[in-house]
This record gives sequence, structure tokens and C-alpha cells, in this order.
Amino acid sequence: MLEKSIAAIEEQSTEQRDHSGVTLLVNEEDVSRAKEMIKRFRRKFGKTFGEDNLDGEVYHLQVGFLKLSK
Repeated sequence: MLEKSIAAIEEQSTEQRDHSGVTLLVNEEDVSRAKEMIKRFRRKFGKTFGEDNLDGEVYHLQVGFLKLSK
């Protein structure tokens, strides 16, 4: 999916795709809470846009939350 995301930058207009991100400091004790919030968002997003939808194009939502510092 990451390779498809890179290709979409070249092949799709900004009306057809969205690439965005944020870099921030997160306390280690908040990581599990952040992951839970991401999970709730994915589930709500899926229900809002995926349930009972038999028309349209196939899209993929990908959310990455990873540690950048060592």
C-alpha cells in the first residue's frame, strides 16, 4: 500500500487523494491512548463511508503512528 501511495502522488490529482501528516512529541505513557484513538477513528471512518455503500470507487485509508526518535 505504501508503494501505491507513492504512485498516487504522480498519477492522481489532489481531488482524488489526500496525503497528510503531523510530527509531534508524545509521552511514552500516552502511546497506548493514542493508538486507541486511532483505532476508534478507523472504525468510525469505515462505518461512515463503507457500510451499505455499493457504488463508487475503491479507496484505502492508511494511518501510520511510529516512533521517529531513537
